[in-house]
Amino acid sequence: TQGLYQQKELTLLTMCLWGEARGSSGEAQRAVGFVVRNRVERRQPRFGMGWREVILKPYQFSVFNRENGAPERLFHPLENDSEQAWKSCYASALIAYEKLYKDPTGKALFYYSGHTAPAWAPRMRETLRLDDFVFLTDQA
Repeated sequence: TQGLYQQKELTLLTMCLWGEARGSSGEAQRAVGFVVRNRVERRQPRFGMGWREVILKPYQFSVFNRENGAPERLFHPLENDSEQAWKSCYASALIAYEKLYKDPTGKALFYYSGHTAPAWAPRMRETLRLDDFVFLTDQA
């Protein structure tokens, strides 16, 4: 298997969505994809420059954190989930990567899921709630 850094950008984005949002609606998956796209378009060192660097920047997307069992399970999605889940994430990744739809997040750069907001969230402006996700930006 190729390492993460050798994967195509679209494959990395699909892996990211599969790990972060595979149990969510297609709309939520696309929104997570647009957070990645918004960071790429921002072109700031804090996010990384380009798709690969943004997606693989340490501790930005928990699916790539080694303590979460990643990235090994990312290389075998069909052993860990259904083919339909992977296809849904791929379709959502393609939409965000190619910007085939309008950004549903309002230019969000961050998100979290769950009922407890992380410590950094109150400093942000909420742009969208979707499924179990809250999307935020640092812009007024």
